[in-house]
Amino acid sequence: MKINASAIVLIVALSGVSPLHPLHAEPASGLSDITVITVEGEALIEGADIPAARQRALQEAFTAALTQALGAYLTADSFTRNFESIDRGVYSRTQGYIKTYNILNEDTNDGLLALQVEAQVSTEPLQDDLLALGILLDGTGNPVMQVQGTEEGLDLPVSPRMLQERLSQQGFQVQSVVTHPHDVMIQVNGKVQSTNEIGRMGMYGAIVVLDANASWQPGGRTIASAAESANGAGLSVQAALQDAYAKAADKLFPTLLERITSAWQAELNAGRLVSIAIDAADLSEVTAFKRRLGRIFGVDQVDMKSFTPGRGDLVVRFRGSAPQLAELIQMTDFRNPALRVISVDNSAIALSIGLR
Repeated sequence: MKINASAIVLIVALSGVSPLHPLHAEPASGLSDITVITVEGEALIEGADIPAARQRALQEAFTAALTQALGAYLTADSFTRNFESIDRGVYSRTQGYIKTYNILNEDTNDGLLALQVEAQVSTEPLQDDLLALGILLDGTGNPVMQVQGTEEGLDLPVSPRMLQERLSQQGFQVQSVVTHPHDVMIQVNGKVQSTNEIGRMGMYGAIVVLDANASWQPGGRTIASAAESANGAGLSVQAALQDAYAKAADKLFPTLLERITSAWQAELNAGRLVSIAIDAADLSEVTAFKRRLGRIFGVDQVDMKSFTPGRGDLVVRFRGSAPQLAELIQMTDFRNPALRVISVDNSAIALSIGLR
């Protein structure tokens, strides 16, 4: 399904509605659930009919405003998974959310009418409708995890398996294969401080230290760490070490998880950098793509890094992963049937635009 100015839904009767005119009778001032959003919309001028182009550009601007408002409650993953429900139950009811609007600027250039619009969006009914659709209001979501590590004195480490189980119990997706895509890698390292025989009872004791470091993938930037020591006992040195490492992992888990989730929330709020390489015929192709890319859900900023004939490079700040952004690009109508995604990894996307 393509998301575009007509199909994504803003079926709003705007004829006769003037700038600054409220779409509903009640005043917006003083309402705590009102969010003011400045967005842009554009439309081709067909048959010199500027009023019709202005109406289509307004519809696109309202779509962009509603999309920005949704970003406060949904992750990119949740948006893409639930898009059909959001399309039917939210975008199609735009009149219930856009209270008033003001056209800040209007420009026509090369057969295109562009508007800058300030829209007041009512967020309380938006949240209510999302909940009615059964869509979880999860502003950050959970990162996909991978856990690996070693423990001195043991061939089969205990703590990685324990941490995987605890993460799964908390609702996190945990990848068991290192090569599978994941957001956070947890590396654990266990060291033995001492082992000893306990009296004449045939029991053994052990003291271990367990370190855990969590890093973003790819790149390996450390975002959280924790360490714990623990005593263990068993009928053999191996059993005592297993007991000690298990206790250390149990003590370490709450602190490590809290630090990871705090860093994850901060990362998503700030946005993650995604590089986009574009095979394009000329600069105008890249500029048009850049302009429309900025209206995609979760995209906070798009910058042109460089352009040479046939190649453009963009840097996008996106509140999600590169694969999620690629999926949203494929779902969106960029008014360019030649656009296709060539490749995607955890931090970069390659596209081909071609000629319109």
